[in-house]
Amino acid sequence: MIFMAIQTVQEANATSLAEIFVYVATVSPVFIPMMLFSIFCVIALGTYFSPLRTTGRADFSASFAVAGWFTALIAASTLGIISNLVNIVTLIVAISVSVIATIIFLYSDRV
Repeated sequence: MIFMAIQTVQEANATSLAEIFVYVATVSPVFIPMMLFSIFCVIALGTYFSPLRTTGRADFSASFAVAGWFTALIAASTLGIISNLVNIVTLIVAISVSVIATIIFLYSDRV
């Protein structure tokens, strides 16, 4: 059995919040995509249920598109600000989900 040494926070000398996020992203590469997915779900459900509660009508395709673009914006801005946090594949997936959601929104039958 081969054991792999995991770098600790003390070894990484992570003192700021950005360095801690980069450390977690290097130790567990699935952390940042799952965090972006959870942000996507919170925004999608929030923008769906808020008008449903106030007016009684909601449009899931619009909520899906808003959540997609918001998540892509967060992914792109963190990629530009903090290096090695969001990889290119995650950014491409976030942008493609937002484009697909926008296409679904534009071609959906809204009454």
